[in-house]
Amino acid sequence: MQIEVCNENYLSFSWSGQNARKDRLDNFELHWKSPVRQNLNFKEEVLRALQLVDKKRDRPLALFMSGGIDSEIIARSLLEANIGFEAISFAISGGNSFDIRWARSFCKKNGIKHSIIQFDENVFVEDFAIEMANEFQCPDPYPLFECQRIKMVPDFFPIFGNGEPFLRFSKASQQVEIVESGSDYVVWQHLQRYGIAACYNFFKFTPELYLSYLREPVIASWVENANTLIFDELTWWKFYMYKKHWTELEPRQKWNGYESIAKLYFGLEANLKEKFAYPGELWAESYSSFINRMLP
Repeated sequence: MQIEVCNENYLSFSWSGQNARKDRLDNFELHWKSPVRQNLNFKEEVLRALQLVDKKRDRPLALFMSGGIDSEIIARSLLEANIGFEAISFAISGGNSFDIRWARSFCKKNGIKHSIIQFDENVFVEDFAIEMANEFQCPDPYPLFECQRIKMVPDFFPIFGNGEPFLRFSKASQQVEIVESGSDYVVWQHLQRYGIAACYNFFKFTPELYLSYLREPVIASWVENANTLIFDELTWWKFYMYKKHWTELEPRQKWNGYESIAKLYFGLEANLKEKFAYPGELWAESYSSFINRMLP
């Protein structure tokens, strides 16, 4: 049975028509199936997607709780939908105590069982990362960390609060583009190759959810004004969009732990990019073209 990395695998990927990268010149490709209905607002689509995840899971749900706003809105939605789950945070030896404290406080306040697992990034880089990078020809360390975290919780069906659209303003075309990196799909490759059921890239779980994010008025407003803004401002626009739907959400400093081990992380990244970087790593399409093509 083929593992569903997203609902009914509406989104698939390839490298120059192949299911795995074979050559440095292979181009990363995405293949999208259009939704069968009009999308609802973002919060409603989050709730619908979580109900689907709950039906498809084969093990108890575990939300990977980073302490950021993405995993928090999923936690709030799971509670609202009365879907049982546990929260898991990974303590990085390099230091992500700020995020851990935020996650612990949120879980305690809301009666969520919360476990903290120690993740020794030095051991991972020294003993596992290169072998895993070779297996998937991956030029980016981050997906390798994610694959390892999934392997550390075999008794749970993990949910990752990631996968929202990445938007950038292209000066060349004077348009906003949706951009996806082939490296990020290494995690889906890992799940499919080893038959592991999990929800990585939750915000891509259904096409309606992905579209609802892009069509939210706050995000559409950023797109309309992107030529006069700097990209980093989108982070705050996203927060305001979330805040509209989850009014108790609070802003916070984001400190995911990798910043504190920058030397280790970027040293590995430089090694991997020298070995595996390829010119066709990014898939991109204009925002307007994608929206028009994906509407049912």
